[in-house]
Amino acid sequence: MGDWPISVIPNPIDVEQWQPHDKKQMRQELDIPIVLFGAMRGGKDPRKGFDLLKEA
Repeated sequence: MGDWPISVIPNPIDVEQWQPHDKKQMRQELDIPIVLFGAMRGGKDPRKGFDLLKEA
């Protein structure tokens, strides 16, 4: 892979304008619920769909 081309993709987000905020405060202000997931071996059994929840 030593002769493969290298490209630099700049960050498209303006980090001067968009910055992280306190999660608890933002959940309250935006009324965002906390989603809980429970299942026997849910994180290890692919039939339970935890991978889809984690990706979401």
